[in-house]
Amino acid sequence: SGVREERSNRILDAFNAVSGKIDAIYKALTKSAAHPLGGTAYLTLEDDGSGSDEPHKGGCKYTAMPPTKRFRDMDQLSGGERTVAALALLFAIHAYQPSPFFVL
Repeated sequence: SGVREERSNRILDAFNAVSGKIDAIYKALTKSAAHPLGGTAYLTLEDDGSGSDEPHKGGCKYTAMPPTKRFRDMDQLSGGERTVAALALLFAIHAYQPSPFFVL
């Protein structure tokens, strides 16, 4: 129906916008003199296995790799590394749809 198609389009627009900005923001947050390239972060859409054309049903996975670290699940990162990754996601969402203020 039209509502489902509009919902899917809006979700994909938001996902693509946030996904397109998150790596640059994470790199900027993790860049240092010792690690001039910073880390890497990306979002991927998960498949729910039903063959549905609705992207929100499977969810998304957020992966962040701090500088000089190998790929790990988010739950294996330290608290500080997870905090920086969360801030990068928050700033990427804010870049897509800014709000006048944050309450943390």
